[in-house]
Amino acid sequence: MEEASLFDILTERYRLEETGCRLARISIVAELNEAFPGQRELYHDFMALFKNQDIAESTTGLVLVYPNYFHIVIELPEPSSTALMEWIEKQETSGWISSATVMCSELIQDRSFPPFAIQSVHLSTTKAGEYQASGPISTIVADVIVNSIRLARILTPLSPSQQQSTLDNIQFSHPELLTPQGVFAHIIRSESLDRVAEYLSRNATMFQIKPDNELVWPMPVRLFPYD
Repeated sequence: MEEASLFDILTERYRLEETGCRLARISIVAELNEAFPGQRELYHDFMALFKNQDIAESTTGLVLVYPNYFHIVIELPEPSSTALMEWIEKQETSGWISSATVMCSELIQDRSFPPFAIQSVHLSTTKAGEYQASGPISTIVADVIVNSIRLARILTPLSPSQQQSTLDNIQFSHPELLTPQGVFAHIIRSESLDRVAEYLSRNATMFQIKPDNELVWPMPVRLFPYD
């Protein structure tokens, strides 16, 4: 009998009762290298991935392309999340991104984002390294995710043309929802978050529990305050 991985066990445990398939929201930040092909090529690559997974029409989310980083938030059927992570790892191996870091991977019941879109954000690069962290990494990541969902709530009620117009002017109309590049630099340096490769490795690890008869007793380390 083939052993189930931790990923398989969690998939079964949290499976939605009626839909038969969970939705996942994944948030990733990565540093762009000189080999980055540009927004149009990135969009085509994403759509090719989604079509291959047969989710091109149902995937929602947003990719913001900054001068030095990109921030991905994608909502997709949970079984396709591994394919997304593997695609990101492949792009990192090809050299056009580096330090791809998983900020959040969560199960959701309802989508918050409009149909998948990509938008370039032309922020100044001069302040990219001036960020001074004022709290734990969990709080910083939470702030980034909350701002992305706030942006999604602005975009979702709009028509496609209004969504594009809003995104084109986002740095002027809602600059508070854009993450400074220095924050991304701080996030990818954190040792508390998984790189994409680490995420894939951890979720592919076999989940094993040793039975009592395989445990050593008495324990080799004295853990009790008495003889």
